[in-house]
Amino acid sequence: MANHPARDIKWRTAESSNVDAVGWDNADNMYVLFKGGRLYLYADVTRQRCVAASMSSSVGHYVNSEIIPHFKGIRIAAPVPVLV
Repeated sequence: MANHPARDIKWRTAESSNVDAVGWDNADNMYVLFKGGRLYLYADVTRQRCVAASMSSSVGHYVNSEIIPHFKGIRIAAPVPVLV
């Protein structure tokens, strides 16, 4: 799944020292765009959890404590999305 196809991803930018943006699609996938351009997909993450992460007072802390330990992350070897 390293060459994950483009999806209709809803993005929210993050005010974080570690995360640029959090995104999700209709297939319960969460996307985390880390500083430096690393993009990861986390499968089976509900939209509610994605929104909670994007609205957290510390997005990086939420991702590190609530997502990474509980969901397998896959680095996507795709161009970094353009956030509008």
